[in-house]
Amino acid sequence: MQKTTCTLLLLTFSVLISGQNKSTGYWTGTMNRDNSIMNVSVEFKPENGKTHGYFNSPSQKASGIPLDSVVNNDDSLSFQLMSEPVTYFKCKVYTNKIEGQIIQEGFSTGSLVIHHSTRPLTTYSFTDTTFESGKNKIACRIYFPKRNGKFPAVVFMHGSGGEGKFANQYLAEYLASNGIITLIQDKQGVGKSTGNWTKATFEDLTNDYINAIACIKKFDKVNQAQIGGWNLSTIAGI
Repeated sequence: MQKTTCTLLLLTFSVLISGQNKSTGYWTGTMNRDNSIMNVSVEFKPENGKTHGYFNSPSQKASGIPLDSVVNNDDSLSFQLMSEPVTYFKCKVYTNKIEGQIIQEGFSTGSLVIHHSTRPLTTYSFTDTTFESGKNKIACRIYFPKRNGKFPAVVFMHGSGGEGKFANQYLAEYLASNGIITLIQDKQGVGKSTGNWTKATFEDLTNDYINAIACIKKFDKVNQAQIGGWNLSTIAGI
């Protein structure tokens, strides 16, 4: 019986070790394309048995952009950034470095070199939650300045298309760093939100933003007299 138990423990330990890979963690470095160098950071996390990646670039006002088709096999790593056109990455993973080739289909090629790093400290915190809007549950993230007091708040509204929280994440973090509470959300049927934005009416989407304001009003740190909206390309009446 003891031998069987030990064997099971060893097998479990082996599975846990094999589930880890060199790419897990936070990485910073540069992309070099067409003789243009861009500072970037990438984070890889194991989630639900798969490796998920997130892309950040201050110069592109990008934060938390999900990477697609992340495949980590031993020391090789490939993924896609769904830009227009799509950018493909084919990399090799070392102990403290990831480097490889960038191919932007029909446009250009380049290189990526990033090193294992520590996630930078922030002057904001955030909470992930949901709120009800009609029959749907809308997933949102709310950022708070890390200091005492009450603060103005901004609810971000989406443009056209299937946008998730990440579409406004960079600016939401920037405002939170400068004393403004912010709320970003997954559009209906995107990310963790239920519903279907392709079938939603303008009234449906407007109600989502009205309910987002109701959600943010529940937090004590919000100055109830200073709540606004931020939108790009579309206008919702709230």
